[in-house]
Amino acid sequence: MKRFFILMGTLFWIISLHAQSLSPRVLATSGTSFSSSTGSLDFTMGELMTSTFTNESNMLTQGFHQPELLFVATDDHDAGISFNLFPNPTARFVTIESTLETPIQIRIYDMAGKAIEASSIFSKQITIDLHPFMNGQYIMAITDAAGKHLFTYTLIKTTL
Repeated sequence: MKRFFILMGTLFWIISLHAQSLSPRVLATSGTSFSSSTGSLDFTMGELMTSTFTNESNMLTQGFHQPELLFVATDDHDAGISFNLFPNPTARFVTIESTLETPIQIRIYDMAGKAIEASSIFSKQITIDLHPFMNGQYIMAITDAAGKHLFTYTLIKTTL
């Protein structure tokens, strides 16, 4: 009997050495994952978060890819700086006015996160031609020359 328990204990120990570790995974028909040194983005198509239930130690969500719920605000980060963006929505041109005296960088991203326009600006007012862009929503990020984030706008390109 003693040998049986020693044998079972040894087998259990050997099996536990080769046990798999589980991490949240999703098998979906569409979607992808992107990661860099500063963060990661995971998404699937067709599943939306519908509810979240929490208590002191647990969180239950419905849908895919929700290990952390992070929300990004598009508010200004420096009260001493102001920007004006007009007209929005626009069919062709958008104008940006700034109270900042130093150069700024403007990047425009499509909704997939791909940078489609980048420029450095040294004036207090600039007009950007959106005619080559397809109709839809774009994200405009404004940073200072050092790369510090100043403002983010949702820009809407429409037809004439």
